Amino acid sequence: LLRYMLEIWREFLAKNPAATKLPPILPVVLAQNSTVWSIPTQFSELFDLPAADGLQAFIPDFTFRLIQLAEIPFDKIQGTDTGIMVLRTLKARQSRQLLSNEVWDEALLARLPQPILRLIFYYILDSEDIDKEIFRNKVEGLEISKLKKSAMTLAEQLHEEGMQQGMQRGQILSNQKSILEALKLRFKRVPVGLREEIQSISDLTKLQSLLRAAITSPTLDAFAGSL
Repeated sequence: LLRYMLEIWREFLAKNPAATKLPPILPVVLAQNSTVWSIPTQFSELFDLPAADGLQAFIPDFTFRLIQLAEIPFDKIQGTDTGIMVLRTLKARQSRQLLSNEVWDEALLARLPQPILRLIFYYILDSEDIDKEIFRNKVEGLEISKLKKSAMTLAEQLHEEGMQQGMQRGQILSNQKSILEALKLRFKRVPVGLREEIQSISDLTKLQSLLRAAITSPTLDAFAGSL
């Protein structure tokens, strides 16, 4: 937190070189843990200071506001409709309750802007332990017709996007593999650094260009120069 605050003040001073005062910062930590933290919120508590040694006055100090979702019941989370749903979803993910009634609050979901609803669904589907069939049943079980129609459309779009991303990822891996195999066949070896650099490239156009280079380059150094 101290490092973040310093960076904020540095940026402020860079933009306001004539400033003689710094703006105050209110540090807030939103903890998504499934269990409650027991930690000090006073920076000075991190120091090993003997009692009455006179050093306290020389220690930078601040406190931060700690908000722990684990100790707030779902129905006690307050804020705007978007804020409430976002915090409920964050809390539910850690406790594996993303398909619970607390998240699938129809009245609340119906009031969300379409972009936020999309983000919520994407966040739910992105969780590794989500049963896609139960998710679909949840969507089909919505009773508010407008919400149901919107939710089903978004669910289909996200499914198609996921399929497209999967196909694209497969193409990327296939091209990377072909490049490495071509280099190994032609030059007998592929240095680790070169291998890692190829595996870090995700642009399909670039990978296809590199595949041609792997086949036509006279030397390994010449190929490396095309990266």
